[in-house]
Amino acid sequence: MTLRGSLLFAKSTLLLVVLLTVTLSALGQAFDDEPELLILEVRLDQTVLSGGLPAYDDGTNILLPLGELSQLLTIAITADPVSGIASGFVLSSRRTFELDANRLLVNQAGTRSSINPEDIYIDLDDIYVTKSLVESWLPVNLDFQRSRLSLLVEPREILPLQAQLLRERRAARNGQNGNGERAHFEFEAVPYRIISSPAIDQAVGWRYQNSLAGDSTSMDYSALITSDLMGLEATAAISVREPDWTTDLRFTLGRKSPEPELLGPLRARSFIGGDISATSVPNVTPGVFGRGININNRPLSRPSEFSQHTFTGEVPPGWDVELYYNDVLVDYQPPNGERYLFENQPLSYGRNEFTLVFNGPFGERRVENRVFNLSQSMLAPGETQYDLSWIEDQNGRTRASFQLDAGISEQLTLTSSFSEVPVNGGAGQYTGFGARTYWQALSLRADWVDQSEGGYLVGYGGQTRFAGINLDAYRSQLYDFESATFSRRADPLVARTEARASSALPLLPRVRLPWTTTFKRDELESGEYIDEASLRVSTFVQRVSLSNTLTWRRSAESETVTGRLQASRRWANTSVRSQLAYNLDPEQEATNVSANITQTLGNGYRATANVNHSLQTDVTRYGAGFNKSLGMFGLGLSGSYVDSNDYSISARLFASARQTPQHGDWQVDARPTARSGMISATVFIDENGNGVWDEGEPLLENVGFLINGVRNRSLTDEQGVVTLSQLPTHRYLDIELNVGTLEDLQWQPVVKGRRVMLRPGMGQNLLFPVQVTSEIDGTVFVLSEETERGASNIQVELLDQTGQVVARDRTAWDGFYILMGVPAGDYELRINPEQLEGLGWRYAGPRQLEVPEGGDFISGIDISLFSADYEPSVSAPIDVPETMAPVDSDAAQPMPERPMTVDGAPETYLTGVWLQSQPDSYFTIQLMAARTEQTVLNFIAANGLQGNANYFASLYQGAPWYSLIYGHYRTYEEAQQALSELPPALREAEPWVRSYALIKQLAR
Repeated sequence: MTLRGSLLFAKSTLLLVVLLTVTLSALGQAFDDEPELLILEVRLDQTVLSGGLPAYDDGTNILLPLGELSQLLTIAITADPVSGIASGFVLSSRRTFELDANRLLVNQAGTRSSINPEDIYIDLDDIYVTKSLVESWLPVNLDFQRSRLSLLVEPREILPLQAQLLRERRAARNGQNGNGERAHFEFEAVPYRIISSPAIDQAVGWRYQNSLAGDSTSMDYSALITSDLMGLEATAAISVREPDWTTDLRFTLGRKSPEPELLGPLRARSFIGGDISATSVPNVTPGVFGRGININNRPLSRPSEFSQHTFTGEVPPGWDVELYYNDVLVDYQPPNGERYLFENQPLSYGRNEFTLVFNGPFGERRVENRVFNLSQSMLAPGETQYDLSWIEDQNGRTRASFQLDAGISEQLTLTSSFSEVPVNGGAGQYTGFGARTYWQALSLRADWVDQSEGGYLVGYGGQTRFAGINLDAYRSQLYDFESATFSRRADPLVARTEARASSALPLLPRVRLPWTTTFKRDELESGEYIDEASLRVSTFVQRVSLSNTLTWRRSAESETVTGRLQASRRWANTSVRSQLAYNLDPEQEATNVSANITQTLGNGYRATANVNHSLQTDVTRYGAGFNKSLGMFGLGLSGSYVDSNDYSISARLFASARQTPQHGDWQVDARPTARSGMISATVFIDENGNGVWDEGEPLLENVGFLINGVRNRSLTDEQGVVTLSQLPTHRYLDIELNVGTLEDLQWQPVVKGRRVMLRPGMGQNLLFPVQVTSEIDGTVFVLSEETERGASNIQVELLDQTGQVVARDRTAWDGFYILMGVPAGDYELRINPEQLEGLGWRYAGPRQLEVPEGGDFISGIDISLFSADYEPSVSAPIDVPETMAPVDSDAAQPMPERPMTVDGAPETYLTGVWLQSQPDSYFTIQLMAARTEQTVLNFIAANGLQGNANYFASLYQGAPWYSLIYGHYRTYEEAQQALSELPPALREAEPWVRSYALIKQLAR
């Protein structure tokens, strides 16, 4: 290839990339009536807070859900998309926050500002604002990575969540959980059965084809069945095809567990028999399908080998599978109706993110994420892992292997393997030993494999990260050695060198260029070399995903350079994908071009169209399809036409069936269910406290759940039941009742959540009893020789009979506290001992309280603290009376519509009529706010407020909240001026300016 030709082709390729980018961007502008929905993974300090945070991309900005993100970060801001109001405070009650999305106004601790309409988007579930606004309102920096669909949170101040995570990590290090993971909820196992009702995914297809050779019609049927059988997990796959009605049957039986608890003393995590994939042995044999048995105790979440991992499993009929590594497509398996296998995928130094994307024939899409860190391959000192496999492949040849790894120290793991595999018509026996070390930024490995016929192999390599680049290298030297991995050649292989490098170049603030390059050299006994290298780059430009791969191959006989350029654009309901295949050497030519457009029509319907043209054969194929993927069945209709006058039409019908755990009713669905789990959850008021639903106990509707911290959109029906389907199997799931969906603030779950582990095709029935809780409130006073005043910022704690803190609150400026969501029972009320010691104060000691059934409030539990210079005249406790009758929670006083007179205070008003009469455009000053009406009245009396003082009631964090306002002003500037002129006594509670429009929406 000449230099001039190379430059010409490079220019042509660059022009094509530009044209594709501009064209797809223009198409995007035409279709962009609404922003694109994204699902983000949220991380804080290497902890995954959520794997499913919804966000929107409007082409210019990323919009994030203010309410849900605040909840994840434990920031006390709630958002109501119906009213368009978000309110609360940031870390401290003095740092108040109010957003009026309809009027495009925000008020932060008295500082008012406006926002641009393009920076906010009100959806059905939340108020979405741009990332830059979130960063300006909350004390966090956010790093959004489009290519990884991730959001990294970098706090500028310590968040309450960070302190909680630190406590949990300390608890994990102290061994609170045997596997080093803190279990939030009690584990509830699904018992195995002798036989259970099956879950079935089945499809039937019909195809008609017309060609020059004649026309033909064919049909096929396939089914995937899962159930319990003889106390084990059973899976059966059946396929039948015309014209000879060939039948293929595959069957497996076994168990899997995240814990080493299977097969007694073997302490296995997995054992399976039947039609399986044999485990690969490094340098000896790859994994192959066959009939046999496998037993191992390797954790399900760890890589299968030190520096690589093999992905394998069942795939539903008609589904294809894509494998992405760090968001770059690296492999693809077309539909085969059986299993998927991506073997020996390399792991780089640091974090390796793999994504398996399963695409169904009716437009379905299922995603599985796997994350590996190279350090996970190292075993703890004294830990051992084994893998035993025996299989007979499809050619009737047997393979057997036993692998054993042992952790010697934190930095050293030793490996060994013994295997027998078919080689050149016979059986070769192999013994291998190896060492793996991981130290700071460097990992090294060494291998030695002995062949029974006399040959042997030596391998060594390492991985590291330097200057932001992941580097991997491994060399195998063969000495008269051959195996299933290194098969015999006419010119024997004597050495193989493999190297890999990957990184990402920052081009623009929002554009990164991930790249990966690989190199492999085979050295032959004759002295010849066979070289292969590749370079893959990908990026996002103007919401267009671009990826280009170049592959170079050279041997003694030939040298070739090929490439593949892909471009795709996705927006609300439409996606376009195109691909160009080309050669650079020995000839410069485009070989194939294709394009595909998919339009989502809503309610599970989708239309597709595609065209593929081969420039080498000058043949063009056109295709179109229509799919339905929701409801009781899936339906796919498709047709294709080739310009040689060949054409075909096909139809496929799919349906899955399984019984629900709640009532055992058969449920038919258009989505596959045989490989996933299901939960039926019932939510009810447990009036008698027995933990089960009894006739007559109220069932709760519209209650939601969190699954591993991610909100699930399904809600309970009028029977209090919700079915959570399409759940992952063989891993722990924390099913948590979403307290925010309970309509009564006094309702609290008896058990907030349960931990389960589901099996394919099996369901579990869970009960979530809810109890009516109470509230405890009072005031903390501090007494000195000179004064008695309310003590602010004092931490009040409530302890149960086991000594655990079940509720806590910090007193407001006036000393008032409130403990919410307290179930019936006996408790101890105290002041935080560490805080009390730090202040140098003392008090009469903890108080015993009994919270009755029924949810009645307990009010007036006051606590007196004594300063160091105070000496009480009596020795008896003086903080509260010995008994305190509960206050009826239904006895709240209505808001009066006439002037009120308070003892020692001037006339003031609490009137909805007066408030509604104030112009929306006017402003007022909020002097203070408190949880009790009497506190507001005391403030009015103490400061001698006259005429312009009024107060209104609202709800704050689910409890009554009384706010005192003063004066009314035509403009915000006038109000700010009046605020600056207030006397010092009125500025103690840090007053701030508010608009009457916002107050009217908050007032009840």
